[in-house]
Amino acid sequence: AIGTEDAYNNMISALTASPKPSSKVTAALAAALGRAKVAAAVPALTEAIDMAAGMGSDQTSIDANNANKEIARALTDIGDPKAAGEIIRLLRASQDNYVRIEAINALSKFKDPAAAEVLIDIVNDVRLEPFLIKKALLALGDLKSESAMDTLIWMLFYEQRGTTFFPESSMGIFKMGDRAVDPVIAILEGTNKELMARAKEEKVKRSAMLAKAAQILGDLGRRKAVRPLI
Repeated sequence: AIGTEDAYNNMISALTASPKPSSKVTAALAAALGRAKVAAAVPALTEAIDMAAGMGSDQTSIDANNANKEIARALTDIGDPKAAGEIIRLLRASQDNYVRIEAINALSKFKDPAAAEVLIDIVNDVRLEPFLIKKALLALGDLKSESAMDTLIWMLFYEQRGTTFFPESSMGIFKMGDRAVDPVIAILEGTNKELMARAKEEKVKRSAMLAKAAQILGDLGRRKAVRPLI
């Protein structure tokens, strides 16, 4: 019966069986194991990821991507950070937006610092849909990785086809706490030369930069910001 340890062990065995189960069966097994949060299933789930799933409209590609999506969601539900490495690989390999979303959700939960690089790459890829960039920014905030600071700061001001990323990037900066104060003060003082040059090139208004920096410093609430604000 579903819900017993033997049943879950049978599902795990089915995932790793030879020949491999179909993508539809894999998706169903992953969904069941994820809902039950079966920690022992993590190795089998990561092994079942199809890194070669294509972007075609044929049923084989659709089923393979759906299976990858369910695996990533299951690994998120289980919450074992040991799966982070394979999820990072999946996020780099996949071209399916639904798979990418579930992979980003997983990395946000795992909080593995190694995920910062691939998330920064997602944010900086202007070819991607804005909602993916927003998800990656929120995940970077959850990681609280200082390596993401420059990216988060630039995304305060960057717009893509009329879409602003200020809410997501400002939240990420806020989560950095004390580590964010000096970089945001540098926006007020204009001492971040690389940022200022980029802003000039992209025609970002100085008044907008001051306003957004002030808002974040107000949220951070550190006394160190008082004099630069005055």
